[in-house]
Amino acid sequence: MAVEMEMVRLHKKGFTLIEIIVTLLIASIVMLVAGTMIFNSLNFFQRTATSDADKQVLDDISEVIKDELMFATEVKLAVDADRPQGDGWDCLYEKDGYLMKNGKLLYEKNFYNGNTLQWVIKPYKNDSRMDSRLTLQAQGEEVYRTSITLELINLKAALAKDHELTSFDTEDSIDMSVQGETGYKVYYRRGSLNISESYEQTGTVEDELMCFLLSEDQQLEDYAFQSGKLYFRGEYAFVDDPAGPSGKQWYRKTTTAKSGGSPKTTSGWKCLTVNWDSMSAYEVGDVVKSTYGYFRCKKSVRGGSESGEPGKYYASGDALNYKDNWETDPIPMNELNTSKSENFCVIDTSGMDYTVGGEMLRCPNTEKQWQASEIFPGDYVRYPKNGTVSYVWVGGYSLSISQQNTWTAPGTYGWKKINEAYDENSVYFTDDIVLYNGKYHQCLHDNTAHITPNHAMNNGSWTIGYTTVDDLLAATNNYPQCRIYGGDSD
Repeated sequence: MAVEMEMVRLHKKGFTLIEIIVTLLIASIVMLVAGTMIFNSLNFFQRTATSDADKQVLDDISEVIKDELMFATEVKLAVDADRPQGDGWDCLYEKDGYLMKNGKLLYEKNFYNGNTLQWVIKPYKNDSRMDSRLTLQAQGEEVYRTSITLELINLKAALAKDHELTSFDTEDSIDMSVQGETGYKVYYRRGSLNISESYEQTGTVEDELMCFLLSEDQQLEDYAFQSGKLYFRGEYAFVDDPAGPSGKQWYRKTTTAKSGGSPKTTSGWKCLTVNWDSMSAYEVGDVVKSTYGYFRCKKSVRGGSESGEPGKYYASGDALNYKDNWETDPIPMNELNTSKSENFCVIDTSGMDYTVGGEMLRCPNTEKQWQASEIFPGDYVRYPKNGTVSYVWVGGYSLSISQQNTWTAPGTYGWKKINEAYDENSVYFTDDIVLYNGKYHQCLHDNTAHITPNHAMNNGSWTIGYTTVDDLLAATNNYPQCRIYGGDSD
């Protein structure tokens, strides 16, 4: 009996049918939920991976478009029948959903992950801006989209320099899909930069090298410095220098003048290098490195002895007291501006005043007060007896304070009056332009004074009179130079 009772107890330790069913049901629910989560996770990761791949496709296409067009000097939107004439043109467009260049695929079709491309351009009339909308599509449905805005910096500079040049003639959005031989294409020509794409900006005047362009019909040697050539403000030239980049030292003209001596030794040339150069011209905002740190120029100087080393303290009364040409405090390296504005490379010479009255803007140099510690040739001087009128000292020597007290003051011989109107007491140089009795006249030889222009005839000292400066320059083609004193220009 005892054995039988024990067997009954053992049987009571098992699962009932209901318990088994409930357990299986719970397990099924858990497995269903877990499976759903795993499935959704796998789908999520797949969608994310696909989205990342699509994003990478458009990112790569965007970079190609930027690389091709960013440094273009000419850009046109046209169908084949109206394609621009001449050599050196490339073209970008979309055909059958793929990006093309000059009739060839830029990427193989499998690059697109089974999708197709749609490219829409929004140009801006007679401007250098061009917006693009790039879309990837799968069976007509959008799967990814991005937009890019291009400020074509070289085109902008070309438009500013050549006012006859145009870019886009419409502001309508254009679908770049080419079906057969129909549809728009982006035609463009690029100048070559004389600086590698790997150039690291320094935040100094050296960065201006990035603005230099070599057009299709130019050779690098065309920019070798030529003695006696008339250089306009903004033009580039180089001299051979083993210490410079690629054995050359580059300069940019800050004034308009015929140049005799080398830019190394002649004022009016900006040396495009990081380090301060005692002979270099500098303009407001320029940053250079001296032995005392990085400094920003706050007064334009032509260069030479009057420049003064940035950051160097000169004792009061010292003849070389030019610390006011530079900001007092150095710029920390981590605060140097290595990202340039869109106008960085644009040198606006439109509306330039070529009369003697515009000389301070065309030919920037130090401006001083009368009885400054020392006045050098080419310095502008504001003479208190004549209010706001400035003069430039054109003598071939410097004036100390004692000499200023005993020598002739501004308004007499040895000074040029910075004013459009002719003044019989002012010195004038060859090509100087003045206004006399409603007509513009150009000087024919140096050191002209006390000889009044004549409207109707060339009197040996002045041209005949013209109604406008443009008419005068069209007739003579002789642009005023930035002269320091007789027989010299910078």
